[in-house]
Amino acid sequence: MDDFSNEGETTNTLDHIYESVDQLIESYSLHPLVLRNYYFEPLLKYSFYLPVGPTLFGHMIGNSTSPIHKAKEKKASERTIYCKFKGRTRYDYMIFKEGKQFWNSADDNEDHVRERRQLIMLSDADKLGGCVAEEANPPDLRTHDSSSERYDKYIQLLADTAFAPCPAGNNPETFRHYEALEVGAIPIIVRPKDDDKNFLNYGLWSQYPGPLLNSWDELGPFMKNLSSKDVDDMQAAVVKWYAEFKLDTKKRLLEKLLQVFNQNPDKKSTRIGVVPIEGTLKNEDENKQLKTVLKALIVTVKSLEARLLKVESELRLRGTT
Repeated sequence: MDDFSNEGETTNTLDHIYESVDQLIESYSLHPLVLRNYYFEPLLKYSFYLPVGPTLFGHMIGNSTSPIHKAKEKKASERTIYCKFKGRTRYDYMIFKEGKQFWNSADDNEDHVRERRQLIMLSDADKLGGCVAEEANPPDLRTHDSSSERYDKYIQLLADTAFAPCPAGNNPETFRHYEALEVGAIPIIVRPKDDDKNFLNYGLWSQYPGPLLNSWDELGPFMKNLSSKDVDDMQAAVVKWYAEFKLDTKKRLLEKLLQVFNQNPDKKSTRIGVVPIEGTLKNEDENKQLKTVLKALIVTVKSLEARLLKVESELRLRGTT
């Protein structure tokens, strides 16, 4: 596995380090497994897509004292904030070209910038059916303020929000989708125009039971037709779907890891635990080293298999296998 975290995620190009998809494919092909955030259909064959999840997942979920563990159980109809978006409309991001770093600003005509501004304009004109959208750009666009204190406040507000509009950022799939889902808020999503980045086509996202719109113009009429019961029923469906979504993601990852561990590139064996040793190494020391590595990998595979069985058991209980 390799870390391509500097690759970045611009709207129109993958040029933070690589200037073309072909270059990415060439690089990905050098590795047995590449885990990649952000759905991008042309790269599915060469990498394993993992949902991006919340910004500070460990701080948010791993912190047992976090107030969200209780707040997220609150019914949507009982939440203080009915529907709200507050986020940036201006972006600066770093790109890499020819081995050098450059700062670049998102053009006002880029889809995600226009989409967010449209949402705010509709809110200002009171055309969102009670939903509010506000601009909130950081003083320095070249920094991403994800401090624990600021993030805690954001998550607490989100945990007291029924509906969370999730316009595209640098990608159609954003942290906000998963942060809302983690605290029981209902993400409102506009279908991505770029089919290559349409994560709604992938896996259980294709069965998402929450609001899916073609444009933000549809949000107002949608919100006006909802009763309190409709809202709570939709929240319950989304919460159930998200639990299944996470289990399915875990199952897919475990299966992929097992597949990678069990592959033998020289085709002398189908499982790593039975790779033929004799006659393949130059000396006994190398033989012993390889046996030690194999024993560790066999333990890893057995552990993965046990976890996969547990996940499959949970999925069967939920009736989703």
